[in-house]
Parts: sequence; C-alpha cells; structure tokens
Amino acid sequence: MHIDIHDEIDRKALEAMEAAMAIIFEGGLNRAQADALLGVLQTGFNGITTAKLDYGSLLTELSVSVAGTPDWQCVFSRVYRSPAGTLHRLVISNCTLKFAQIGEKSGSDYELEFAVPSEAFRMANHKHNELLKAGYRIGRRQS
Repeated sequence: MHIDIHDEIDRKALEAMEAAMAIIFEGGLNRAQADALLGVLQTGFNGITTAKLDYGSLLTELSVSVAGTPDWQCVFSRVYRSPAGTLHRLVISNCTLKFAQIGEKSGSDYELEFAVPSEAFRMANHKHNELLKAGYRIGRRQS
C-alpha cells in the first residue's frame, strides 16, 4: 500500500482547520480566542505548502472571515421569586453563569465560569429545575 505523504499532510491540515472553524463558529471561542487559535495554526503551518494547498493563504482567508464577524455574546436573564418573596436573578453572559439575590448579597449567590456557552446554558437549565422544585416562581409578581 502506497501512501502519498503530501496527500496525508493535506488531509490532516484540513481536518485541523475544519475542527478549529467548527469550534469558532459554534460559539466556543470569542473573537480574540479565535484569532489566537488561528495564529497558532498559522505558526504551525508556516512555510508548508504542497502542490494542492497553500496553508498560509487558507489561514489568512479564515482569519479575515473571523475578523469580519461581530464579536458574539450570548446573554440570557431570568428573575425568580423565592417562597419567602425575595427576588433572584439568573444570568448567562457568554460563558459565565451568575445567580444572585436582587438588591443585596446573600449566601446563595454564586458565579460559575464554563469553557463554552452551551455548558452555561446546560447548568442554567439544571438550576431552573432545582428552583422550581424548591418552590421558586418565575417573574416578579406575587401570586
């Protein structure tokens, strides 16, 4: 069996670039992190060319594509009323989940950092279910 080393390099390089772009465009990285990742790839592939691909040009095009996108930020906020009547806010901003009593600090306040926004949303969903089981209601109104 004959393996063409240039074809194998092209295949591996394209897999690495596709994986990086999937992470970037799924929101796993902010723009600065995406630029840093593409910079690492450019350094790694600097000077490597095959008859089929010029990696420097491909990575430059990807960098321009990333630079042209707005810096994304996902934000979600929901207010809960405890059984005792105190208001609490659950907020997701990018990869950060915050839960805090509105107006004053309490022992139940916390802030968690996650690797990607989807993990923060997963934890927020878990916290939402816990709060409902504990008798919290969604919203500011008294029932």
